Amino acid sequence: MPRPSRASHSLSYSVRRYFALTQAELAGFLGVSRSMLAAVEAGRKQLGEAAVYRLLRLSHHLPPAPGPGAAPPPAPARSAEENPPRLAADEKAALRLHLKGVRVGILRAQLELEQRGQLAQAAAHRRWALAELRTVLLAPVPPFWAGPLPDAAQDLRWLDRLVEDMAYAPVPLSATEHTLRLARLRGLEAELAVLEAAWGPE
Repeated sequence: MPRPSRASHSLSYSVRRYFALTQAELAGFLGVSRSMLAAVEAGRKQLGEAAVYRLLRLSHHLPPAPGPGAAPPPAPARSAEENPPRLAADEKAALRLHLKGVRVGILRAQLELEQRGQLAQAAAHRRWALAELRTVLLAPVPPFWAGPLPDAAQDLRWLDRLVEDMAYAPVPLSATEHTLRLARLRGLEAELAVLEAAWGPE
């Protein structure tokens, strides 16, 4: 009986790709160490006769390649995300409370972002208004002014109190906080979409 030819490094790699095997897994089948198979695939060593025969057992099932090189792996099966399992009646009952909690969480997150957004707009307008007031109060009295002359010092003390009050106003969300809350909202929305798809029509 003729001796089999030495297996090339490309053959073991093609077998691993086609059968989705790691080096350690294929090495276990061939009866060699992972480091030995790595050396074979790197072209530094060759498999022994027994390992070659075992490799040929697998390589005979490779589809014919259109040209030189490794055989392409088969088309991957559709993932569980594309084929979500249907829930049984008892599973739906257990999921109902969680589904409700996610919906409530989305409403709360949306409300918080909306309120904090309005707060940020109000705070920005307030800062602009105080700066504008300072400009107005420091401006000279126009020549046509017929009323009593303003007390600039008193007016500025009043304005300074308004500025100090800004320190006690609710603090709007920082850019980082807004991003984190928005990410949480998007995560809840994605979770809800998966749950509703698994739940099916009510």
